[in-house]
Amino acid sequence: MKQVPEKLQPWLIVGWFVALFAWNLYFAWSPTPDPSTADDYNRILLVTLSLFLTPAHIVLSVIVIGALFIKWKW
Repeated sequence: MKQVPEKLQPWLIVGWFVALFAWNLYFAWSPTPDPSTADDYNRILLVTLSLFLTPAHIVLSVIVIGALFIKWKW
């Protein structure tokens, strides 16, 4: 198995956060299936961003980013 190339590491980190944002957006959007006002969109965005700060997401992000930077071979 090869080590993750250094040129690819930043893109994998960006990809991780985009995927995590999409995951959070899905769960923030579910309670409001048909937002009708700008306040609903603002609430959805704030809930999506606040989910980044949950302990589970922080630990998972640290593990993913740490796995990219240490010398593990994949």
